[in-house]
Amino acid sequence: MRRGAVLGMLFVLVIALAAGTVNSLLSGGGYHGGSSVKGVPPFSATGGRIVSYNEFVGFIRSEGLTIYLPSWLPRGYSLTAIWGRDTDHGLGFPLIIVYSEGDVRDYRAREDNLVVEITKPSPAPLRQYLGEGATPIHGPDGELIGVLLRNAYCPTCVSQKTLPLAIVRMGGLEYLISFRDADTLMKIVSSMEQLSIK
Repeated sequence: MRRGAVLGMLFVLVIALAAGTVNSLLSGGGYHGGSSVKGVPPFSATGGRIVSYNEFVGFIRSEGLTIYLPSWLPRGYSLTAIWGRDTDHGLGFPLIIVYSEGDVRDYRAREDNLVVEITKPSPAPLRQYLGEGATPIHGPDGELIGVLLRNAYCPTCVSQKTLPLAIVRMGGLEYLISFRDADTLMKIVSSMEQLSIK
């Protein structure tokens, strides 16, 4: 296996563990009765919970954030949950936006949903992933705004071991976006627009 693929998989696993995206469902159990990854506390145990849209907007305003979200979704997909972490000072990162067909509110990266995890940016330069085989993602002005890992390790997937993952940096934040199809994921990333808050 190539060094880049291994590093990419390890990076995704570390991010997933740190953000709580390899945990159990809201109901406390695993997906379709399966168990969650052993030794990893559920996001709810570390302060994660579903938040209302108004709480989400209030956090964005109070922190002076510029948030980008997809303006295009695959057919049948809609927003089903917004997750955030309670801290001593109110809501905090990561913010996890879940889109699904139906009412899947699971915040974990999976084959059957689209997950957008918003965090403070990692210090790792995006260019390092290009040397390891990642596909570059450029903004409208040609600047490098992200990378696509076509086969990122997915410990929370049911029927496959990898999942396409885009790491995008916009507006001073980092977005980890996972979806089952790399070409569709690129279209989703290309559609990202600044969230208009009135």
